[in-house]
Amino acid sequence: MMGKDIKVIVAAHKKYEMPKDKMYVPVQVGAEGKKDIGYTKDNTGDNISSKNSMYCELTGLYWAWKNYSALGSPDYIGLMHYRRHFIFRKSDRVVEEVDGIDDTYFSRINYSESTVEQLFDSCDFVAHMGHVGNIYEHYKQNHHVEDLDRALKIMAELYPRYRGSAARFLRSSYGNFCNMFIFPKEVFFDYCEWLFNILFRFEREVDLTDKRLFISERLTGIYIEQLRRDGLHQKSLSATFVRA
Repeated sequence: MMGKDIKVIVAAHKKYEMPKDKMYVPVQVGAEGKKDIGYTKDNTGDNISSKNSMYCELTGLYWAWKNYSALGSPDYIGLMHYRRHFIFRKSDRVVEEVDGIDDTYFSRINYSESTVEQLFDSCDFVAHMGHVGNIYEHYKQNHHVEDLDRALKIMAELYPRYRGSAARFLRSSYGNFCNMFIFPKEVFFDYCEWLFNILFRFEREVDLTDKRLFISERLTGIYIEQLRRDGLHQKSLSATFVRA
């Protein structure tokens, strides 16, 4: 599968160390009204940059979806964070914490363009899956569970075929907690339409003052569960958390 065009947008709100290649695309999220830090900004074209306090990295995701040609219309597209990256080697932990990014960091996580390309010789998509005791209970303990319940109700109304995947996913202990993935273009467009249809409806129904859309991570997990049920093969990768 060598030679496929892959882009990974890296959500960032401040300047940080990035790989110096054409695969990684640093995107300044919440760029509307903020100082230019030299990255691609999420406030051009069709965008929701001004909603960054609620949508967080998803303003960068939305920008990539609606301005896909600005990325060169790649065959695959992914999302990572400036302090959270996939680990492209075997790891016995779902998250490895490190103290910073130095000159050896990207080689230590085995990142290279060819390494990423080769992943798709044996899978359809890539995602990070973290681990907790129970997905639903974990959300209940850490956030407003009524928000998740409302989002699930909206999802079931808009996309009833996802109900089974939602029930199975929320009973499980593995979930996508940071919206990190690399999807084929067609999957990415379907995912974004699905996700933002639910979130925009949620935004109309719920007062989001002082709230962040943590529900998006659980919805992403449900979407990924449905991909697996539909027969797509996932490659699960561990991730880093770079302490500031």
